[in-house]
Amino acid sequence: MIGRMLLAFSIALAMADHAVDALDFAARCEADKNRIAGRYLACRHNAIAQGIRGGGLPDFSRCESAFARKWQAAEAKAGAACPTVGDEAAIKAMFDQSASATASLLAGPLAPGLLFAGYPWIVKQSDFPVGPGPNRFSDRPGDVWVDAEGLHLTISQQSGVWWSTEVILDANLGYGTYVFHTESRIDTIDANAVLGLFTWDDLAPPYYREIDFEFTRWGNPADFDNAQYVVQPFGTPGNLVRFRIDLTDQDKKLTHVLVWSPGQVGMSTYHGHHLPGALPASQRISSWTNAGPQVPAPGAENVRMNLWLVSGFPPLSGQRQEVSITNFLFVP
Repeated sequence: MIGRMLLAFSIALAMADHAVDALDFAARCEADKNRIAGRYLACRHNAIAQGIRGGGLPDFSRCESAFARKWQAAEAKAGAACPTVGDEAAIKAMFDQSASATASLLAGPLAPGLLFAGYPWIVKQSDFPVGPGPNRFSDRPGDVWVDAEGLHLTISQQSGVWWSTEVILDANLGYGTYVFHTESRIDTIDANAVLGLFTWDDLAPPYYREIDFEFTRWGNPADFDNAQYVVQPFGTPGNLVRFRIDLTDQDKKLTHVLVWSPGQVGMSTYHGHHLPGALPASQRISSWTNAGPQVPAPGAENVRMNLWLVSGFPPLSGQRQEVSITNFLFVP
């Protein structure tokens, strides 16, 4: 009898020790992840600060590689005891946006330069009509600015004159994956308005290494389609595809992805905001691949984002237009 009691006590003690070990592993994993996340955020801010001091782009590569390595190690160490698993991309995206938003707020609504998504952008300004359109382009802080919500582009009227807006990335990125997050009713912008997310090289006529996401009805309110992917020249068969986007006020987040590689361009659009490595097929609205002979090679192109008027004509509604781009990401 005593032997059985001692055996039962030993088993209960072992089970209790196992439960404590599991609790310790769970708490340790949670604590480790909090520490890793905090260090990643600090590393990202330090990279932005170094970029500002040096007058160049921030280099996040060391931060990102360390974060991925340590996060995965914390999950592996805890095994099944970790309170959460598979959340690396979501946590990283949250801290990426936090660092970018903080940096943008600290930079202030400056013109002719802005800091958005950790990158410096030049604000286009022209008092006389120029392309695209042609349009006049404003650099007034009330017309184009960055805040905690992201980059805001507008079409606005000043003293009877309509002004468009455009920003130009102050860097050449070349081949890689370009990701734009928008959060506006771009499906219902004025029929005379165009939102462009694109590459452009002033030094490469006649087609300027231009690859476009464009959201517009080209002045025709009855046009069923309101979006398109383009590799210039658009008149070449197979270089343009139009499609339709339908949004609501509660569901207006979109992810637009350009994958540019030698001899090929892939473009796609998704409901919601997603990272390059986590694009859900169930949320895909449209996708397109162009491997034709006119896919450009990189040169001195820049990423550009603009909101402008077809042929410079006023909005059909006569109303001010505004679009928000909440993030921009690039993966070489």
